[in-house]
Amino acid sequence: MFPVDNDTLSHSVEDIKEIDYSFRQAVGILRWLGYGLLLFTIFDWADTLTPLQFMNPLWEFQTIGALVEKVVVPLLGFVLIFTGANSGRRIWESRLVGFLSWLTLLLGILYCLMVPLGVINTVRINEINTSQFTGQLDKQITQIREVKSQLSGVDNEAQLQGIIRTLQRGGIAITPNPGESVENIKQDLTTFIAGSEEKLKAQVKEARANQQLSLLKRSIKWNVGALIAGVWFIGIWRMTDWAR
Repeated sequence: MFPVDNDTLSHSVEDIKEIDYSFRQAVGILRWLGYGLLLFTIFDWADTLTPLQFMNPLWEFQTIGALVEKVVVPLLGFVLIFTGANSGRRIWESRLVGFLSWLTLLLGILYCLMVPLGVINTVRINEINTSQFTGQLDKQITQIREVKSQLSGVDNEAQLQGIIRTLQRGGIAITPNPGESVENIKQDLTTFIAGSEEKLKAQVKEARANQQLSLLKRSIKWNVGALIAGVWFIGIWRMTDWAR
């Protein structure tokens, strides 16, 4: 038998108590930080969701994006709140974490449901954008063809100058050469307008392709993010069965 040093044993017990106290203090701080993050999340979600505009595909799509972009805050808040399991919790807090555990399941389901909604809204927004681009292109081409039609009936310089001023007001810089005949100017304008129509179609096509790419990138980012967030929330629910 080895002699027991009572002083050493007493110091060891005190050290263990001090470590346990420090641990409980740290866990308490983390939990309250988690509650604070959830409170910030509530205010942020309230601001994001109001005013409600259900059936508006653009609002729904952007709202999903906002909720996904900021999902790290509530996820971190729940993780901090559930730190230390039931250790050192008061009765009211034990009941609260039980409710929060079920809340993570609900949020997980809602985030997973955002994925099909996000896909549907991506298609709807793409159709709306296509319609807008088509309408804009048709309107501009109609204007160009109207000018072309007017140009074919021009037989004097005054009428020609009127068409040139119309084009200049529309943002098309045209300055005929001094002394050039009416027929030559008409021919130059006809060639220029024909080229403008093709150039306009190419510009609209390029802008449309860029917009589609941007929409697709955001859709993939937000829909995949919503799925990952939903899986994380459900995972937290499964790992907090001790709270229910």
